[in-house]
Amino acid sequence: GGGGGSGGVARRIDIKSYARCQLPFALIYFTGGTHFNRSLRLLAKELGYTLSDQGLAQCKRSGDNNSGPRVWTGPSLAAAPQEEAFGA
Repeated sequence: GGGGGSGGVARRIDIKSYARCQLPFALIYFTGGTHFNRSLRLLAKELGYTLSDQGLAQCKRSGDNNSGPRVWTGPSLAAAPQEEAFGA
C-alpha cells in the first residue's frame, strides 16, 4: 500500500529538472559522497568560486566585511560530462 498510514513508511521524492549544461554538476552533487562534496565545495570556496548542483561560478560575499550572502559574479563555468571530468 501507500505510505504514512498505520505501520507504513512515509517516503519523500524530490524531482528536479536541469538544463543540459548543469547536468555534470547535478550528477556530482547527487551521486558523490558527503565528504567528497564538502571537499569540492571547500576547494571551490578557497579559489573564490561557489559550487552547487547548478554550477560552478566565481562569487563574492556582499555586505560589510564580506559577511553577507554569496553573490555569483558571472555565469557558471562550462563542464565536460562527469566521465570526462574524472578521466573514466
